[in-house]
Amino acid sequence: MKLTKTLLTFSAAALLLTGCEGYGRPALEPMAPSVSQQMQMPGTQQISQMNNMYIRPRPAAGSLWQPDSNQFFKDPRAAQVGDILTIVVSEAAEAASEANTETTHENDTQTGISSLFRAAGETIAPKVTQVLDTSRDSEFTGEGTTDRSDRLQARIAAVVTTKLPNGYLVVEGRREVLVNYEKQILTIQGVVRPEDIAANNTISSDKVAEARISYNGQGVVDEVQNQPYGARFLQRWLPF
Repeated sequence: MKLTKTLLTFSAAALLLTGCEGYGRPALEPMAPSVSQQMQMPGTQQISQMNNMYIRPRPAAGSLWQPDSNQFFKDPRAAQVGDILTIVVSEAAEAASEANTETTHENDTQTGISSLFRAAGETIAPKVTQVLDTSRDSEFTGEGTTDRSDRLQARIAAVVTTKLPNGYLVVEGRREVLVNYEKQILTIQGVVRPEDIAANNTISSDKVAEARISYNGQGVVDEVQNQPYGARFLQRWLPF
């Protein structure tokens, strides 16, 4: 009786711990170590070090330029920490593969004994020929097909968070849209070259190095798409 109670207790604890397990959604991987090391090098500007960049200097007395007006000769493209640029996300991936495997193996062995004893000028043969005959056939056929297509198109504003010593810009952007208790989250992170930024201060996602793009949702729709923890437990641990 005591053993039965112990087993029931451990079973209940296992079910509760399994229910606490995460859904196992894919997470964004950190950027490559080379980029992370450059972000720690001397001469790297980070957004935490540029808090005073938004403070406009006082105009000189008699100046023709107003502090709130756009600078006529300034390049509007993002170039410094804190600047904003627009990333045009256009990702399309298609993959198709087909594999066929077929193997055949045959083995046939025959052994016959026509005489057992041979005396001088006399042959004594059995009435029934003793024959050993073995045969083995093996055949395997396998076939597999994979076809997948993904597409994501969006526009998102990103801010320059770090300027590397070589002049490259580390950008990060995040956008959340809440509609009917369903929140859609689009995030992007990567490294861009100032030369790749267009004149209208936009850049395509295919020119973003170490790109980390995530688009997922949180809410009612996301919850119903996940398998209950009890079914996940049985599917993982049952051997059949």
